[in-house]
Amino acid sequence: MRVSRYLAIAVLGALAGCASPDRAGQNAAIQADVNQTFGGDVGALIYHGYEAAREGEGADKARAELAEQPSYLAADSALSEPAMTMADEAAEHRRQAEAALNRILDPLRERIAKLESSQQAAVAEVTTVLHFAPGSAALPASETAKLQAVAHYLARHPHASVTITGWSDKSGSAKANRELSRARANAVYDALNTRGLPLDARIAVIGAGAAGTEDNDPIGRRVKIEVRPLG
Repeated sequence: MRVSRYLAIAVLGALAGCASPDRAGQNAAIQADVNQTFGGDVGALIYHGYEAAREGEGADKARAELAEQPSYLAADSALSEPAMTMADEAAEHRRQAEAALNRILDPLRERIAKLESSQQAAVAEVTTVLHFAPGSAALPASETAKLQAVAHYLARHPHASVTITGWSDKSGSAKANRELSRARANAVYDALNTRGLPLDARIAVIGAGAAGTEDNDPIGRRVKIEVRPLG
């Protein structure tokens, strides 16, 4: 930190020496920025990080010098004490630097957690209904835009539960209606899959047969896609 700060002060001094009166305000602003940068937790992080590196290098150098001494001298605690002291001081500076870094990062972590929480809370279930021609399980071209919108939504929210339910009208037998409703649901699943269903999505495909009389949709020939994001 001392080297960096001295460099900043030297630059300021050089600027001040050749500055015109119009530059005085700019230099003052630069000095204020320097003071703010080297103050508080950011300054503590820089200082303790620098001191940890310096003390660590000193400890390594002292240990290397001690290793070159004769064995009876190397065992002298008075000679090994500087290395141990510098190693302890380096460790303490590292702890202080880590504490300063956590104080800087904790508010950011809290903001990120709140943002993620609010985004998850804002994500609602999406329901899309696709209608089919009588007796057909082919997806009409007029419905592909709806399907594409579902695919885009799933790309943004890959952790989701997806239920694809097909129905028919009541014109056929119960067996034929079940088979047709299932074929329609499978057709929608296949169309979504070709657009890139996310691996994290949980998919259920259901053939519900003929639409019931309690259904509010007058067209029974349809498939409903329900997407529930899982957070």
